[in-house]
Amino acid sequence: LDRYMDEAGYASVNDFCGAALKHVLGPNEMVYADVAAWIDPEKCVNCRKCTKLAACDAIEVGSEKCGVNADVCVGCGLCAGICPSGAISMRTR
Repeated sequence: LDRYMDEAGYASVNDFCGAALKHVLGPNEMVYADVAAWIDPEKCVNCRKCTKLAACDAIEVGSEKCGVNADVCVGCGLCAGICPSGAISMRTR
């Protein structure tokens, strides 16, 4: 962090603290591509990490595998990013 601050010309953390906030959008402000998550049943290990995303109601838990309700999925891709087995991908609707 010290090296970054020196290279960027910051004297203290307070000089850049909060600088990215103007770029942060709420879930209802985001514009997503026309895609939905898809879970490959061959790769899904039913760890259910994808079900722990607070603002997502699209993941459906099955007894052995998870699935996606494409009608509810907003296409954000967060589930694909946290899937440890790489079972989730984004597909065009």
